[in-house]
Parts: sequence; structure tokens; C-alpha cells
Amino acid sequence: MEILEAEEREVRIELSSGPAGSADLVRSGMFLYGNAWVGPWMGGRPLAVKATFADSPFKVPSPRVVLLQPRQFDNNDFRYPDQFAVMVNETAESYIRFTVTRIDTFQRGAGWGQNLMVDVFVVDDGTAPTVDMG
Repeated sequence: MEILEAEEREVRIELSSGPAGSADLVRSGMFLYGNAWVGPWMGGRPLAVKATFADSPFKVPSPRVVLLQPRQFDNNDFRYPDQFAVMVNETAESYIRFTVTRIDTFQRGAGWGQNLMVDVFVVDDGTAPTVDMG
């Protein structure tokens, strides 16, 4: 099985302390939440997205929890059959790098035409995740 290398796109997310929906990323205590607009992708392979932040919003390079959820940007049910896998690849104080792959088709390298958006939810309590590999 051949592995397709992801192409990369960079998006910028602004940090704000305003009410939800008024900015791309909002901090409320140790929680940060917002949206990264990914848009359509016809690149024929998975899309690697580097979501960068104007200010370094994270207290540590690897926040305890980073959750991503893809969804259709337009608030209308177009009945798109698209299904996506999203994986966090890397985090730092100023960005999250993740990969979006369409998984509902057997067509190699299928893209998507919809305005894809990824919801971002981060728990940043100032500590990094700990995993005991033993």
C-alpha cells in the first residue's frame, strides 16, 4: 500500500477574549476554543494544516488536550456524504499542525469541494500530558 504524503496549507487563528463567535479563538480560563477555516481541497492527497496564532496562547508546547472536529462551514444541510479523519500532528505555543483526510471514498486522493471548517478545543492547564509507557 502506497502512503500519500500530505500537502500543507497554513491558516491564521486570532486569539480574543471576546464572546464566543466573535473571534477565531477564545480563551476562558484554561480552555481555548474556536475554528480553523480549511476550505475546499482538491489536492489529491491528505491536507496538512498549520493553524498559527497571532499571540502564543498556550502555556506549554504540548497542551494536555487538543480536540479537533471537522464540520461544514455553511450552516445548511447539503447532504454531502464526505467523512473525514483529523489527526493532531504537532503542537507548540503558537500553532497546531493537523492532517485532514477524506475517508468515505475508495478513490485514492479524493478531495472535497465544501467549505470545511475544523472546530478547535484545547485544555491548557499549564501542564503537558503524561504517558507511562512502562
